[in-house]
Amino acid sequence: MELSFRERMLWGAAGIAGLLAIMQLSVMTGLVSSNAMPTAVGMLAAFANLVVSQTFLAALLATLVASVLAFLLASVVGIPLGVILGTSRTAEKAVSGLVETLRPVPAIALMPIAILSLGIGLEMKVALAALASLWPVLISTIAGVRDTDSMMVRAGRSFTWSGLKIMRRIQLPAALPFIISGARQSVSLALVIVVTLELLGAREGIGDIIRQYGAAGRVDYVFAGVLATGLLGLALHAVLGRVERRLMHWAPQYRKASK
Repeated sequence: MELSFRERMLWGAAGIAGLLAIMQLSVMTGLVSSNAMPTAVGMLAAFANLVVSQTFLAALLATLVASVLAFLLASVVGIPLGVILGTSRTAEKAVSGLVETLRPVPAIALMPIAILSLGIGLEMKVALAALASLWPVLISTIAGVRDTDSMMVRAGRSFTWSGLKIMRRIQLPAALPFIISGARQSVSLALVIVVTLELLGAREGIGDIIRQYGAAGRVDYVFAGVLATGLLGLALHAVLGRVERRLMHWAPQYRKASK
């Protein structure tokens, strides 16, 4: 049985409350050293201090901008390329070797090259995060296009539709659930890569703030920064969920929800 939005929120809140309780008790009972993990109360107090800090809000915005730009760049490249590779076996054969060579390469490993060519600012973060987050949306788009019912494609051809019209009217709508699934993975990966680059020395952002507090030994603020990163990820997924509902309003689960 599918849970309603309210039920999912309640279960999610219960899970978070349980995790905070375990965190608090683990430190209070000495099971975990306070040098390794703060109490839940300490972390929340640090988080409250961060969210009223102009410096932290600027860092949060820097991470958000870099993550969104990287995700959009990955989508702008990955979705059209995925449609082409999904519909054309010739195109797939031509670039499959390049794709399979580049896909396993960790974007972080390219950081020294990116720093030399792009510096340590926004451009470097966007380029590497876009490269890392390209693959989920690309592979999902290819899979979605290939999963299109061949009978529907043949029906479109019987109406003398052009290849572009078949793609727009049949293949893209059929591939949309796959594309959305890939996009969810891509937006998470973009955020992870951006924060990781900031932790490793990229200028500005949540990762940079976490690194500074880590060097100062303030584990409460380190965990508060991690909490902020998680909440930012939830916000990005919530926005993507709204986009999904708009694009897939014809799907049975969304028609049912709107009644």
